[in-house]
Amino acid sequence: MITSRFVRSFLYSHLFVTPPNIAHDFSGQTIIVTGSNVGLGLEAARKFAQQGCSKLILAVRTVSKGEAAKESIQSSTGRKDDFMEVWPLDMTSTNSIRSFVRRADGLERVDVLLENAGIALTYWAEYEGMEQDIKVNVVSTLLLALLMLPKLRDTAATYGNTPHLEIVTSESHKTTTYSEVNEDDIYAKLADKAHFMEGGNRFDRYAVSKLMQILFVQELVKHMIGGPVITLVTPGLTHTELANRTPSRFEYWAAQVLKLFFARTVEVGARTLIAGACAGPDSHGKYMEDGKNCEPDIMCHEAELEANQRKTYVQTLAYLEQLEPGISKNIATTSE
Repeated sequence: MITSRFVRSFLYSHLFVTPPNIAHDFSGQTIIVTGSNVGLGLEAARKFAQQGCSKLILAVRTVSKGEAAKESIQSSTGRKDDFMEVWPLDMTSTNSIRSFVRRADGLERVDVLLENAGIALTYWAEYEGMEQDIKVNVVSTLLLALLMLPKLRDTAATYGNTPHLEIVTSESHKTTTYSEVNEDDIYAKLADKAHFMEGGNRFDRYAVSKLMQILFVQELVKHMIGGPVITLVTPGLTHTELANRTPSRFEYWAAQVLKLFFARTVEVGARTLIAGACAGPDSHGKYMEDGKNCEPDIMCHEAELEANQRKTYVQTLAYLEQLEPGISKNIATTSE
């Protein structure tokens, strides 16, 4: 549902605001960027390289494309040192995520995990029993996040720094009513193909997935003790390939026209990702737009928001426990 408030906010952000270029020193740090072979992930990785990171892991689904991205970064930055590696990571596969985390655990340190990989598709497909947008953007993104928490905390304990876990979300969360949260089982409804194809639900799915990310993380940080700093960053509409994979030519060209008039360059969009990767403790669990903290704009009353956030967190954590028993122990919890 596109509200007038969303339109005003979108137009102001994209026509009158340019996110600042953050000059942060990442020297000595090991940084992982998922979905880093194209678009925002590639440009953010390039910025990390330019700003001196000591090790950069390009986590990609197709290694050959990752190698091409590596060459592009080396060429544009002029860095000849052996600081960059390409690792396979398929966000549709739980086993691939497990393998990636085991490999990452062997690194000396991980200072930044930038979870940029995501999809926005309006046709039905499922992986491991779940609709693809929810599988990649919610289930796999949060699975990777929770599995990597111990390594990020170990880095903080060893080096006395503040690692960052950054999830790239979207301002589209402002456009969904998230009707699935009213069901007894949120994930059963999201895995229902008939529901997906009903009315405009398939067009709403990406927004739902991004809202679920925000709700989960904002509840998660209530149950954490210590770091890492977790940020939720929207880069705004940018010239990327995110909305290009659609079976409908109308949908494709509508997206292209919208981007023609309003989209940021990937370089400008990537600035917000850098901001999220070096944000201070006041950004922990916060939604960031245009490179600064702000409140997400969620379409429900405050009392409903608290209940919906809690329900999303509990059911998501239960779903992740089914995939990876014991994963909730990675969250340093306060007394419930």
